[in-house]
Amino acid sequence: MKKKRKVSFKKVLQEETERKEKKEEKREPEKIEVEKKVEVKREEAESRKAEIKPPEKKVIEEPAKKERPEIFEVVIFPLSSELYAVPVDVVEEIVNFRELIFVPNLPSYVAGLMELRNFIIPIIDLMEKFGFERKVKREESSILIINIKGNPIGFLVERISSIEKFRSDEILELPPVFSEDEKRYLEGLLRKEEKLIVLLNPDGLLTREELASLQELKKERI
Repeated sequence: MKKKRKVSFKKVLQEETERKEKKEEKREPEKIEVEKKVEVKREEAESRKAEIKPPEKKVIEEPAKKERPEIFEVVIFPLSSELYAVPVDVVEEIVNFRELIFVPNLPSYVAGLMELRNFIIPIIDLMEKFGFERKVKREESSILIINIKGNPIGFLVERISSIEKFRSDEILELPPVFSEDEKRYLEGLLRKEEKLIVLLNPDGLLTREELASLQELKKERI
């Protein structure tokens, strides 16, 4: 009759521990290799993330606001049913409408080109640019020659109403009803008796791209 073998739990536990350790030792190189690959992938992802530039935000071009003297003059003119004004110091000349040089494939607000004392001047129809209903024919309009960033540009207006003086502290802030894009070319409001006059910021009437396009057009015609 065979004798029963006593089981040593201490020995079994030790053998099991040794077996697990050997198994872990065998898997250790694989584990290290996997961790290396994971680390490389992480570094590559971080590198790509750094190279990706966030989309550029659209920036509305903000023309500089000029400091007005204590007393300043403006040229007032109507557009549709509203009164507008520009500072006298930017107005180079006021001329009656004359025959314009038609140029095809231009934006509708560009009325054409005008030759004035051997200079070619682009003419902008403000009523068309602002989207106003035309109440006066182009042929009956006046032309304001305004210096915009060193460039003479003509602007069609219905007529010249008057030239008035105002104090700088009389310029009222624009109400929230005006959009940010509109505020680019609007400086504020003036009050004359019971009427409000919109004071334009001439430097904002044309964007940098529009101004550059008009200059290229002039070069082609010279």
